[in-house]
Amino acid sequence: EGCYACWVGHACSIGARQPTPWAAGTYTNITGFPSGVKCEPGRFQASEGKTACDACEVGAYCQAGATAAMPCQAGTFGDTTNLGSQSECTDCAAGAFCSTGATSPSDCAPGTRQDRTGQSQCLECAAGSYQNETGRTACRICPRGSYCAAGASAPLPCVGGTYSNQTGLQSSDQCTDCPGL
Repeated sequence: EGCYACWVGHACSIGARQPTPWAAGTYTNITGFPSGVKCEPGRFQASEGKTACDACEVGAYCQAGATAAMPCQAGTFGDTTNLGSQSECTDCAAGAFCSTGATSPSDCAPGTRQDRTGQSQCLECAAGSYQNETGRTACRICPRGSYCAAGASAPLPCVGGTYSNQTGLQSSDQCTDCPGL
């Protein structure tokens, strides 16, 4: 038996019968190189014995030597490839939320709000208030002549025969009966 050159992406120890592939998270495209080189930040390699690393996908980050992409944490998003750490993921803005691995922020829905940055969910409007728009940081006080249950996206009018000259009513029970009825 003769000696053969070690394969690209593999290591060969003295007297080896078979080349050993470099570990996942490493690469090289040079024949006979003694060991694999760690993938640089923003790239990863899930397989053994490879000659290149893959780009970290959108919504995730890859630290040096990564064998897999890690999703950006809830409250943050990644809208570009090749992020090298969680700190490179962007905080969600106020009025929006980001779930784990988000590629962009999502606006808060009507009936909800979020006044802080870096959040993973929006908060329901409290009873006595409403929000009829998306992506808002605050809820509006329920106007006179109407009431607003928790999570309201619009004020509801006091039922026939009742009224209110106050703001912030939370239920129809708080509307006042019209005089003389």
